[in-house]
Amino acid sequence: MIMLTAAFDCSHDAKEKYFIMAGFVSSAERWSDFDGEWRKRLAIDGLPYFHMQPFAQSFQHPKKPFDQSWVGNEGRRQALLGDLLDIIQLHAWHKVACIIPDESFRMFSREECRNYFPTKIAAAARLVWPDIEDWRRREKFREPARLVFEDGDADKGTLIEAVKEMTGRTPAFESKKDIPEKEIVGFTPLQAADILAYEAQKQTQDLGKFIDQVRFRFPYNQLERIPGDVRVLKEAGTEIMVTGMKVTRYFSEHPLGGGKPQ
Repeated sequence: MIMLTAAFDCSHDAKEKYFIMAGFVSSAERWSDFDGEWRKRLAIDGLPYFHMQPFAQSFQHPKKPFDQSWVGNEGRRQALLGDLLDIIQLHAWHKVACIIPDESFRMFSREECRNYFPTKIAAAARLVWPDIEDWRRREKFREPARLVFEDGDADKGTLIEAVKEMTGRTPAFESKKDIPEKEIVGFTPLQAADILAYEAQKQTQDLGKFIDQVRFRFPYNQLERIPGDVRVLKEAGTEIMVTGMKVTRYFSEHPLGGGKPQ
């Protein structure tokens, strides 16, 4: 039986006007193959892990794990990123991402926040889970996906509660990279999710523009080849989310066929 695993990364844009959750779904077996190929490619450049933000800055400002040898070396940078994107495309079956504008999140009432959306990370989880489930059912996988997040994400408790309410399971939390001194082995699909989250974050700069004004970056174009969507929670969508949560909770508390026989 195929065991699905979804790896997620979360981030904010520079001004914290948008919260992003993004990730990829594949089988545990394919993620294992991914791990080997990902580590092998990083080792060619002597990198212990990949992180998109310092990579993006490495052309001018070296920051771990990228040293001075990366400065000005655009050919090397393009080769690495291109290869990593190819590895993601070969192993990820589905992508999912959501962007929550701060102005949309503020549309939830205090009661709605208390009952359903106490934090942005909890709201994002409630947005992406139905997407994964719809895809799983279409593809006829029997078991729901295991959800993996980076250990150390803020508001972890509210994320756990949201996922448990939706799935009946506790999400997993893993390190994004190896920590040898603690004998921790990183879950490398989180590094792939980091790239998607970064590119979704970059797209927030174009929200509200006409489509002919939008300039999609090369990594975003490559990731678009993987089935799945990047969704934006607009203000009108908050009402739909609240209604959906109320209906779900009602039937959870009042299951059909649960009454006493006459």
